[in-house]
Amino acid sequence: MNKFLYNRKAVFIRLSLYIIIPLVLLSMDKNSLDDISFCIIYNITGKKCISCGMSRAFFHTLHLDFSTAYEFNNLVVVYFPVFLIIILIDTIKMFKVLLK
Repeated sequence: MNKFLYNRKAVFIRLSLYIIIPLVLLSMDKNSLDDISFCIIYNITGKKCISCGMSRAFFHTLHLDFSTAYEFNNLVVVYFPVFLIIILIDTIKMFKVLLK
């Protein structure tokens, strides 16, 4: 394990962010990000890439609006569960550090 990422101070900060960020996103209106594109490629070229709409798809998935999330980017059905699994594995590792 990386000693920097799993020291007690870094663990507390990351666990706090894992709690605070979803709460902030859930407090926002679910349609507030629909007209904004975060994709650098799209903003420069005007052409959509394979990950265009993924931020908005994650946002709508977090709000349990799966049909809209799928409309923004259909790969959300693959990436969001993988993202949750990575967060879960990291959280388990952090709790092991805290319990030592």
